Amino acid sequence: MDKAKELLEEAANLGNADAQYNLGLLYKEGDTPLDLARYEFWLNQAAEQGHDEAKSLLESGSCS
Repeated sequence: MDKAKELLEEAANLGNADAQYNLGLLYKEGDTPLDLARYEFWLNQAAEQGHDEAKSLLESGSCS
């Protein structure tokens, strides 16, 4: 999982909206310690690029 997370972080940092969204989910629901700040950060990054699922989660208040 560490290598997968590393690759996901690399793609997210390069601006890939799907990677940003999935990395956000990883911080909330994945094999990493719960980190709602990072979850929200990555969802916001993806949403700013038009990622519809990220927008929906943010609008639903799932970060609070």
